[in-house]
Amino acid sequence: MHTIHRCCNPTIIVDPPPPAPCEQCSGFSSPVIPMMDSVGPCNENGSVIITSSANCSSFTLEFIEHDDAFSNVFVSGNTVNFTTVQGKAIPGKSYIIRGRGRCIGGTASGSSAQWIAQITIFNRCYQQVCLDCDPCTGLCPPDEIQIYHQSEIIVLP
Repeated sequence: MHTIHRCCNPTIIVDPPPPAPCEQCSGFSSPVIPMMDSVGPCNENGSVIITSSANCSSFTLEFIEHDDAFSNVFVSGNTVNFTTVQGKAIPGKSYIIRGRGRCIGGTASGSSAQWIAQITIFNRCYQQVCLDCDPCTGLCPPDEIQIYHQSEIIVLP
């Protein structure tokens, strides 16, 4: 289940990670965020929550690398925060933030594992029919000719 709160700084919450491969091993969620649950391309803030396997009761996170579609990437607790970069974050395209979690409590204490957040950028022009839709606002330019069918041409005032 994916949940995003679009007001202010969106937070994306995902299902728990799969079980760890062994009792002394930790596992961390690697969320895949679909376009309709994501943030837009124009300097928008978002966050993704990373969870651990049941045998890891407390953990720390660090991010290792991220695609250039993101800036200001940092970890706070179990939340990875980021800002999309206008001009580099292309609507409808997926980008990643990669990191490592270290288990510091539970039977998996002392182990670590990699996590990857794959985030598809929200496309505000997804249902627009104009050719020059603004990716930041989702609005069509004024006076643009819109073609709905080959036989219909509508000029907007």
